[in-house]
Amino acid sequence: MDTSSIFDLTYKITFKKQLSYLIQPLSYLLLSLTISYLLFDFTKYFITIPCLCFVLDVLPALILHFQYLHKDFKATLTFDRLQNRIAFTKKGKTLFYNFQDIYRITKVQSSTYGVTNARHSFTNYYYYIFVFNDKSELAITCLLANDLEIFLSAIFNSKIETRFKLFPSIG
Repeated sequence: MDTSSIFDLTYKITFKKQLSYLIQPLSYLLLSLTISYLLFDFTKYFITIPCLCFVLDVLPALILHFQYLHKDFKATLTFDRLQNRIAFTKKGKTLFYNFQDIYRITKVQSSTYGVTNARHSFTNYYYYIFVFNDKSELAITCLLANDLEIFLSAIFNSKIETRFKLFPSIG
């Protein structure tokens, strides 16, 4: 999050944000390789644990990561609190929305979020859907703005809903 003034909040995808989401799945894969090596020492079963880990945990996280990255790559989101509007810029095109035109905000996150015994790497991925009075929508992924929760709660508390999906892919 960058702050261009005390009234603006500006968000962009950064390498640090991406890395924070990729560390868990890559750590799981490395851990599974290590455990597999210690248990099976290059026998025919050596690759079984890492493959299962990759297919069940790492691959879904990578799919979500690249979907979200494709959606918001080189995009900028700015909340102008002085003028009470949102500016979303992508590919040189800027869309402006007034705060009062927001009909509903829905946070879509994994249904395993917060469940300690079902912790997958893709659990950390989520996105917001802003629905406006004219029925247009704007989807914002966690890669672009991963710390919106406090700001949105303070400004739009009564308009935020949460929807759970096992795999929160963005269509």
